[in-house]
Amino acid sequence: MLRTLAFLALCLLVPGPAALAADATAAQLPDFTYQGRLERGGQLVNGTTDLVFTLWDAPSGGSQIGTAIVENAYPVVGGLFSVNLAFPGAFAGEQRYLEVSVDGTVLPRQPVATAPVAQYALGGAAGPQGPAGPQGPSGPQGPAGTTGQNAWTVYGTGQLVVGPATSSYTLIPGLRQTVDVPANAKIFISTDGGAQHTQTGTTYSIVDVAIFIDGAAAPGAGQRRLVLSNTPAIAQVVGNWSMSVSQQLPAGTHTIDVRASNGGTGNANANVSSGSAPQLQGQLTVMIVKL
Repeated sequence: MLRTLAFLALCLLVPGPAALAADATAAQLPDFTYQGRLERGGQLVNGTTDLVFTLWDAPSGGSQIGTAIVENAYPVVGGLFSVNLAFPGAFAGEQRYLEVSVDGTVLPRQPVATAPVAQYALGGAAGPQGPAGPQGPSGPQGPAGTTGQNAWTVYGTGQLVVGPATSSYTLIPGLRQTVDVPANAKIFISTDGGAQHTQTGTTYSIVDVAIFIDGAAAPGAGQRRLVLSNTPAIAQVVGNWSMSVSQQLPAGTHTIDVRASNGGTGNANANVSSGSAPQLQGQLTVMIVKL
């Protein structure tokens, strides 16, 4: 049995056992993030899965809007994943419905409102009691959901120059988020961004990037190394990092950040992240999932 618990950064979608809470003041944007939790046979999925997202104008039947978004062999870590979706021109005040296929299994469509509102579970039993979801436009009020779930994304606000003098891990500007973790919850941390070698000719840069939790490097796959080496045809080459980890932390306030340091000797400076260049700008997403 495959089960998924998912929500959007702006519009809440829940095809799993419980509804979540959302801020009902912001307007829906064409681009949004779909973040979810996958289980098979009661076990969290680890590995890759094939995902297909389609948008419709009805909860069943109806007409598809735009083209399908296909993500083959998409990474899932500790049952958690995050996908950016965009359906240009699809949101102009009408009710829409998102259909998700996971490894060929088509899940029930989920309503996507033009303003973020909590939707009720489409399958499975309700979780621990939380605030009840509002009356939906196409059906009755759903079961009460869990509390304490949320997600944040912060972006790079400037460059960090990493060179031979950067011997210790240094915060990448903007990539820090403090969260209040409730009891019986896990956090999912994801980060990506870029770095650019600053020199020409046969030179190189080595940059280490790591996720830090409360001032300590995250265990597991929370570190990446970028080797930026010029070629005869290309100078000032760009490299990218991408990594994610999930952790169960004690209840309370925790600070998550992303740092970089020099990864070797005899190499040149590199510019890590940016506050304006989208090709380099780093981002950090922290998601709390109530267990």
